[in-house]
Amino acid sequence: MNYQYYSNGKYQYKPYDIIKGSSIRYASNYCEYLLDGEIYRENGPAIIYNDGSERKEWVIYNRRHKEDGPAVIWSGGGKEYWLDGNHYPKIKNDVQWLIEVQRVKRKQKEENI
Repeated sequence: MNYQYYSNGKYQYKPYDIIKGSSIRYASNYCEYLLDGEIYRENGPAIIYNDGSERKEWVIYNRRHKEDGPAVIWSGGGKEYWLDGNHYPKIKNDVQWLIEVQRVKRKQKEENI
């Protein structure tokens, strides 16, 4: 199945794996992946901006989230690290991020015991 979005004055078409209840909302400067009305995508960025910033955001259930790298990437190289909707502005690179994710998971596991 394909989806379309509008970019630079023309429609773009890309493949998309359809999940029951999913849809794509698009406008002239961005597209969003939705699942049951919430911004959601597991296998790639859920929001893609085509407004010059070329920003990409990984979002699950309306919260920025990505465990294996930055959840927001800017075309100029800027990165933001988010987990379960929480921003970690002190993280500066992917190695620090992977260590932090493991620390957070350990803490969550200890609290659930």
